[in-house]
Amino acid sequence: MPAVLGELFAEVVKEMRTTTYVIELVQFAVLVGIVWVVAVGFGKRSGFVKNMLAERHAKTLADLDAARVAPDALERERAYAAAHKKSARAEARHLLNNVKAEVAKVEAEEHERVDTDAAALLTRADETLATETEEMHAEVREQMVDLVTRATRRILNERMTLSDQRRLIEEHVSQAVEGMQSDRKPAGVR
Repeated sequence: MPAVLGELFAEVVKEMRTTTYVIELVQFAVLVGIVWVVAVGFGKRSGFVKNMLAERHAKTLADLDAARVAPDALERERAYAAAHKKSARAEARHLLNNVKAEVAKVEAEEHERVDTDAAALLTRADETLATETEEMHAEVREQMVDLVTRATRRILNERMTLSDQRRLIEEHVSQAVEGMQSDRKPAGVR
């Protein structure tokens, strides 16, 4: 097999001409140069790969700087959150106290309104009772006058004896008084 490879290599060298080989080498060098200029750059001009690496380097440095200050920023944020939480709790307590005060005020106003309404109802009830009592006394007087008038007529018409007349008047008066007393008693009281 080594002999076959040697023959193959000899054929390739024979086929290859020197000028073709040189042209291909120049083309390869130009291609490598173009790739080098695009990737790495030439002179002051930087290439694609170099720019990409510089950007990554800058981003990495920025991330490192951010990582260095992150614990301080975290502590500042925690302190801010604690202060904010404390002020929110204080405000909540203040609002709660205001609501409690408002509720107490409304309750006091309602109690006062209820007391005023109750006093007005009691006043009207007293006035109604006084009016009813006056009307009852007037009616009782009328009934007494009517009773005395009837008794007097009966006495005059029947010509009763004096003791019978007195007894008759006393009966009618006592019945009228008992009727008035039973009218004045509340229900259920005897």
